[in-house]
Amino acid sequence: LIDDFAADEREALSPAAVERIAAAYNGGAKRARAYLAGLFEATARHLHAPAPGSSVVMAAAGDICIFTSQATHLIADLMGFTPRTTRYVPVGPSRLLDTRPGFTTFDGQAAGGGQRAAGSSLTLQVTGRGAPIAVPTGIRTVLLNVAAVQPAASGYLTVWPCDRPQPNASNINFAAGVATANLVVADLSASGSVCIFTSQATQLIADVVGYFDSSATRAPTAVHTVNPGRLMDTRAIGVTADGRYQATGALTANTTYTVQIGGRFPLSAGRVAILNVAVVSPAGGGYLTVWPCDQVLPTASSLNYQSGVNRANSVITSLSATGTVCVRSSQPLHLIIDVSGSAR
Repeated sequence: LIDDFAADEREALSPAAVERIAAAYNGGAKRARAYLAGLFEATARHLHAPAPGSSVVMAAAGDICIFTSQATHLIADLMGFTPRTTRYVPVGPSRLLDTRPGFTTFDGQAAGGGQRAAGSSLTLQVTGRGAPIAVPTGIRTVLLNVAAVQPAASGYLTVWPCDRPQPNASNINFAAGVATANLVVADLSASGSVCIFTSQATQLIADVVGYFDSSATRAPTAVHTVNPGRLMDTRAIGVTADGRYQATGALTANTTYTVQIGGRFPLSAGRVAILNVAVVSPAGGGYLTVWPCDQVLPTASSLNYQSGVNRANSVITSLSATGTVCVRSSQPLHLIIDVSGSAR
């Protein structure tokens, strides 16, 4: 997602694995490029954990480099690591929380509670809520897509297990009036809940997309990371790795599109894809949903956006039996999809 950099800069970047473009400065987005110092493809193959948008792969020496094209403050929070014995289990996505009046969740719980007050914390039960998500009791780590919607002022959200002290860290930084979502690897309390703190008044949405199972009954997940490759770019200037799904024109609102992910360079095979999804020039405020095409359209969103504001989010999604995902936007927009890895 660095098309606006000079051609020679892009050429210099192409051998490196760019894992995250995220920085905040004075309420506006500033680009930062995280390079994996000294990392080779063979090293990446040994990573056995999904790579959500806020994570990077360390070099052999255990470090990373962060470059910024403009002056900015940087914040990095350590969330944890996943042992090789852990298996990632994709579910849903399914909506667990929606405080907006008139909206609901997959089971009717944690729905329509109204705007959260500034400085307040909410307890969200994740495990034991039944089908179709079926996050089993005893699971301690889940993957959530959390969104702040209609925030009254610029602020942040923090997600943490409710039986521990609130950390001095943030999972989402948002601007006044701008819906902002992020993929969050969340540790659960002993009772299977998370707490969500908001520094400013806002509506909250949380969808579960998967969980990590370290029980002996499941084989560990092997995650293969790749140098990010573009699989879809609908803009007139769009170019993809293999010439498919490029320069196809803006998506029509409330129309389902099928995108082949599996079997395309640089991704060979996998049951789960690690994607970075970006919306460009949306015609209005709305949301985008990504899901495997052999499942029904979920009542969940992968990305929330504002009119005319380009937004991106990491998406970890199951693929259909034929290696496809379906995408659907509530507003017309251009769409970019990059892949950075897969899980088997």
